[in-house]
Amino acid sequence: MNLTFDLLATTRNEAAVGVLTSSLAAEDPRIRCRGLEALLRRRSQRGALQVLEVWENLTDAELQTVQAHPAAMQPVVAEVLAGPADHPLWNAAVDALRMLSLAELLPGLIERTEASGERQIRGPLMAATIELCSTLGVAARRGREVAGLRLPVIRRLAEAVRRFEFHRCEGLCVAFLAASRWSDCELSLLLGEGSRTARSLGPPLAHSTLPAVVQLLAGFVCRRELPEVVREAIRSRSDEAFREQLLQCISASPSTTTRRNLRALGPLACLADWRTVAGRTRPAHHAALVHAHSVTCTDPLQQLAVTLDVLVQANRDADAAVAHALMKLPRLEEAEFLRGLTAALATEAPAKPSDPLARLVWRVLQVLDHPNPAVVAGLRSLLWPLHLERLLERGEGLRDLASEQLGALIRRINPTAAEQIADELRHPVLARRLRAIETVRACGVYESLEPLLLNMVEHDHREAQVRVVESLGAETSVASLELLRRLDEGPEGTLRDAARRALAERQPSAGRQASAEAS
Repeated sequence: MNLTFDLLATTRNEAAVGVLTSSLAAEDPRIRCRGLEALLRRRSQRGALQVLEVWENLTDAELQTVQAHPAAMQPVVAEVLAGPADHPLWNAAVDALRMLSLAELLPGLIERTEASGERQIRGPLMAATIELCSTLGVAARRGREVAGLRLPVIRRLAEAVRRFEFHRCEGLCVAFLAASRWSDCELSLLLGEGSRTARSLGPPLAHSTLPAVVQLLAGFVCRRELPEVVREAIRSRSDEAFREQLLQCISASPSTTTRRNLRALGPLACLADWRTVAGRTRPAHHAALVHAHSVTCTDPLQQLAVTLDVLVQANRDADAAVAHALMKLPRLEEAEFLRGLTAALATEAPAKPSDPLARLVWRVLQVLDHPNPAVVAGLRSLLWPLHLERLLERGEGLRDLASEQLGALIRRINPTAAEQIADELRHPVLARRLRAIETVRACGVYESLEPLLLNMVEHDHREAQVRVVESLGAETSVASLELLRRLDEGPEGTLRDAARRALAERQPSAGRQASAEAS
């Protein structure tokens, strides 16, 4: 049988076409496949027409056989599609055009689509043209372009776009965008500022859901030139497919050009729903989401909310982006931060603060033990009012904030707080020692510094002595209580007065008794 079909495929006798055509009706699928293959190998117009006649009856295996011989079908498909839409093989030819990806026929199809006013012709040809152009465009953007195949199509489509006012076929604009690559000179010219053609290409860019067009639009974010019509389309699109494609283009490590473009674009509609965007984004794009939101969003609290969402939901691949975003966040205003911190510390688990700012501060505190040091450094930068340097600057302003929870938090943020405060307590400048005394209580490091502080009561400047004695009112150690009682029995003066105030704070009854005796 193999020899028979080989002979029928290669003989010059045209009667072989009739024999092979009859094999297409055989009951044995092997005979049909071998006959079909031999018929296509002959590359005769009559044989290709016979294939189109039985097109609707071909099995999957037989269609695969036809796909292996697209050149044999191309002339007949082109001839049928050039004729009227009522041709009996018209629909089969359109199906063959799409299945065999006969892109060589595109220039002629574009001309036919543009010139025809018949819906039954324009519709099928337009759908096939867009499909084939999408294949060409995606392959070109991935560096897999077939030499000499796409550029003639682009030039012909560019001509059609320029004549859009005459044919009003938006599908040709979609096909042009689908087949284009960012570096195409035709694309640059047609999207140029103030160009009449830019207005024709704007709607497809802003609304088309074709993956090839979405890919083209999103990819512009990485290009040096960003035409205005492209900017408007990127800003306005809010669909999920575009957001995912845009984040893929931004990547986990966006270039300087990409960041510059995002900054120029400003707020994007596809990222506007910041409360849920992290949950609706694929984990692989979380790092890109953080980069995009940190550059385009103008609200620091929204930036922080999205970054924390990603930190909680994403895998560790997004840690670098999260750390970078946290370090770039603008500082929260100190008074507002302390207000939110107070509310957050007052909230008992598992409850969450109702105030938005307090809830954000609370969320920061929940992830402060993150395993990535870079992320922890970023989180600590948000808590700048609790950095030891800032606490030392605040001095007496810390008295109202002191609490056991706050002290524990400050020590988490400043692991070497006790050592640093001890150095300040020994500083030769009195003002530096005074502010360090105020910091001891807020940081909750009295126990480790008690010997040094009690020694200051004995040997330091009187103002420093008074400050230390006043601070002992909040402590509970036996040594500090004995010191206060001894000072209370000492000579009159500011030091005894400070001791009595401290005793009154620690032991109200003892304080009242001391005051009565003094009067």
